[in-house]
Amino acid sequence: MTDLSVAGVPATGVGAVVLNISAVNSVSSGYITAYNCGQRPRLWNLYVYRVLAVSSMAIVPVKSSTGEVCIYSSADTDVMVDIGGWFAAADFGIITPQRIADTRESSPQGLRSVDKAMISGTKQLSLKLTNLPEVPMPSDGIQAAVLRVSAKALSTDGFVTVYPCGNRPRKVSVRLIAGQTSGNTVIVPLHPTTGRICVYSSALSDVVVDIAGWIANGKGFTAVSPVMISDTIKGIGAVPGR
Repeated sequence: MTDLSVAGVPATGVGAVVLNISAVNSVSSGYITAYNCGQRPRLWNLYVYRVLAVSSMAIVPVKSSTGEVCIYSSADTDVMVDIGGWFAAADFGIITPQRIADTRESSPQGLRSVDKAMISGTKQLSLKLTNLPEVPMPSDGIQAAVLRVSAKALSTDGFVTVYPCGNRPRKVSVRLIAGQTSGNTVIVPLHPTTGRICVYSSALSDVVVDIAGWIANGKGFTAVSPVMISDTIKGIGAVPGR
């Protein structure tokens, strides 16, 4: 359990906090879940691997009565938690974290039924995120969803892009390493008329999508069209001569 008041977070009126969670000195593989100290949800914020140091960003609803969050680890590991900001309760739609979709053949369906088959290339996931429990329609004031997206590539490295359908932007939401489960927290705008998001994978992968909250229209978040601003491999945004 972590008391956030020491980090300058107000005692009241906070809906969620932005954390960076790191795991080091892990003695086994497992996962970490950050949540609001109620019933622990069936999702994970960070995969833990033996020996490797790993970290991930998480947007976590706080316990309304105490302003605390709880950190659970299935593996024996040291954990470091850094805070980067917070959302006011009026700006962040607090919901019970829910599994939206899971393509793994051996796993149950989420709130949206999908083909139990890996995705790649033109075979994408298209998921309607409105008309779900505790999630309003875009016309009712929702502009973006806070998702936890996890994927495991079968045999090749690659990346996953999560976007509001339409033209797929040139961005990486999750970086894939062959045979290894990877994940990331993603804030993705919803398609303005359908309330859908699309999930693309460049490598044949199983994908799991969880929703942790939503952001009200015009509140605390301004969506822009994703654009790469720095890439030292191709020299985009790089300082010449370095």
